[in-house]
Amino acid sequence: MIPSHATIDLDIRLFKRYALRLPLAIAVQDTQFRARTTDFSPHGIGMIIDGCPPLKVGVELDIIMHTFGIHEKAKVAWKKELSTGLRVGVLRTGTLRGFLSQYRISDVLIGLQRTLKTGMLEVKHGPVVKQIFFRSGNPVFATSSQERDRLGDVLLKKRIITREQYHRAAEMKKETGERYAVILVNLGFVKPAELFAGAKIQVQRIIGSIFLMRDGEFEFFEGPLPMSKVVPLNISLSSLIYRQVKNHADVELVREHLLGSIVDFSKTPLNLFQNVRLSRKDRELLAFVDGKTRIQDVIKLSGANGPDALKSIFALLEAKILEIRKRNESSSGLTSEEVFSQTKTSPPELIEMIEHMHADYEKLGYYGVLGLDLFVSSAEKIKKAYYQAAKRFHPDRHFGLPEETKMKLTEIFTYITNAYITLSDQKKKHEYDKRMKKKTAPGFSVIQDGVDDSSTGIHERMAQNAEIARKKFNKGLEKGWRGLFEDAAHSFAAAIYFDGSVPEYHFHYGRCLVRLQRPKEAIAALNRALEMDPHKPDVLAELGHAYIQLGFSLRAKSCFEKALKLHASHKRAAEGLASLKKQKKV
Repeated sequence: MIPSHATIDLDIRLFKRYALRLPLAIAVQDTQFRARTTDFSPHGIGMIIDGCPPLKVGVELDIIMHTFGIHEKAKVAWKKELSTGLRVGVLRTGTLRGFLSQYRISDVLIGLQRTLKTGMLEVKHGPVVKQIFFRSGNPVFATSSQERDRLGDVLLKKRIITREQYHRAAEMKKETGERYAVILVNLGFVKPAELFAGAKIQVQRIIGSIFLMRDGEFEFFEGPLPMSKVVPLNISLSSLIYRQVKNHADVELVREHLLGSIVDFSKTPLNLFQNVRLSRKDRELLAFVDGKTRIQDVIKLSGANGPDALKSIFALLEAKILEIRKRNESSSGLTSEEVFSQTKTSPPELIEMIEHMHADYEKLGYYGVLGLDLFVSSAEKIKKAYYQAAKRFHPDRHFGLPEETKMKLTEIFTYITNAYITLSDQKKKHEYDKRMKKKTAPGFSVIQDGVDDSSTGIHERMAQNAEIARKKFNKGLEKGWRGLFEDAAHSFAAAIYFDGSVPEYHFHYGRCLVRLQRPKEAIAALNRALEMDPHKPDVLAELGHAYIQLGFSLRAKSCFEKALKLHASHKRAAEGLASLKKQKKV
């Protein structure tokens, strides 16, 4: 469960809430009140109760919704008095369940992932039963009552086993009762690696098939899993859902109602920085999303195929990576490069980063956790720092972590989000700054909102982080000199994590990425270095070489020329121009 002290703004929901007005009744200690829903999810219901019944937060009540056949218990999570009645949010206390006609299965799956659930989701439609097993929010196993979904059928279809082997293993299973997978390995029909690949395809197929079930019901049974149901498959649930939604996209809805709408990147990092693997065409489409351009123009500018582009737009809107910009609403100011560039970090270093941040985030406070100077007033700087931190610590981007580490990651993300909610609101920021400036009385440490009011402590922590960053950077230089560019890149990425304010760290990280032939990530890192110090010929020259790798000759030439203006005999820039001339001759 997510820690109760980590209160996220109500707009950031872990289970999608559906806006719907329906009548219902609530009963408190044998007294019934009429009410109407404002929104609902499998996890909770928002409602307005007629009159102002004397409800307290935490009190248990009965909910009766005849429309959905619901009669269950719930607890009051929050309340607010209105002129029209009492607005209340309740958490449903029974098992997580509902009908596929009421909820999108994609929203249910993402909700289970974000709440780090462990247990089994069962989906039924008539005689068909499908089960997905989750561990800490990750799908680890799946079963189906349909023969076409069984492991043997998957392996046969993929030609990993022959039909003869398929039948022989099935006969042995009937005779011995042994698991089909174990029999296949024991008979030497498959290698463990092939079995693992087949199991992954099987789970993806079963989850994908649930998207085709228009009717039916689901229920989640929370609890520990038997070891036989735990396979570390490392499936990106976000990517799987995105592919399924795209395959069954409502193209006509986009064509008829949305082509003239302006599309922008989501302003909510929980939606924005999901671990979705996009195709090259999807990325080309997103390159023209700027919060100012209509969908029809984005498609034209990208040169994308009409129906395919409409499917991508639909899936990106459903995944909430994109959103329709409302009239008079400001643009997010984000580019596709900022959203989708990734810092490659190995699991041990990632876990080390999470452990360090989890130990320190409350001491760092809202400014420190975002890597900002105390009392910074620039709304743009606060926003930019938030998006960088949220991207780094987004729970959906890091699957396969130990359960305890994933819990810590979610807690960090929540704190970062609360930091932004506070610092981006002038009134809340003023109150927070006042508390931060208030001097602590002798012998008494005042801690409010989990933040030490002593700015000295925060500055000491920042100094420690800067020292760790320098050590990581020096380690990266050493690895780079030895030609170990992958290891060097990991060290430079770690240095940036601990102190992202040093342009040198971003430059060397970008330089390594150029050596590793990862130009898009290199461009993102080098541009960050340029933002901090725009007059560095080394950065411009390296940026030019990254553009050459992408085939952007004009941009590369411009970078080399700018570098040579700053340093007439710059070797790397001169080499780049010479390389472009050779390409032109060829």
